[in-house]
Amino acid sequence: MTEVDLSSNHPRMLMALEGKKLPKNFYDDVAKATKTTKEQVKFLITRAIGASNRAISLKPKVDEKDWYLTDFILFPEQRVAMEEYISKHYPDLYKHLYKAMGVHLQGLEGTILMDTMLELLDLGIPSLPIHDAVYVQRRHAKQAQKILEKVWMEVLGVSFKPFTKIDTADI
Repeated sequence: MTEVDLSSNHPRMLMALEGKKLPKNFYDDVAKATKTTKEQVKFLITRAIGASNRAISLKPKVDEKDWYLTDFILFPEQRVAMEEYISKHYPDLYKHLYKAMGVHLQGLEGTILMDTMLELLDLGIPSLPIHDAVYVQRRHAKQAQKILEKVWMEVLGVSFKPFTKIDTADI
């Protein structure tokens, strides 16, 4: 099986709703500029998109006694650095943080995946959804990628493609 994945989909969709693109390596760029990790940036952005206010936990919910050793934990100064960087370099994204946009974006994502799956099915290509991706047989990966990108553009009303990646499982 092959996974066709929408990269950085929720922040990318927020920018698309503003008619703007997000760089391909958004998480990496923010991490480098703020001396944090990609995982920390993704963790904060995910939390901030889903939150209705700034009162979020800076640590993951894990049952391990050594939770503080994970790459996902954030210290307040790291949060501040990331937020300052994003507000300066991506103000159209920043204005959507802490506004409980997660459910809305999940709905859009669901529409994108459902429409993609229906178009694939019309071509006789079975697929399975998972988060922001579809699984297809390896031989259908490129076709699924093109359809996923097309549907993403249609649903969000933009003329530019999202960044996608194809990951093939070694079976």
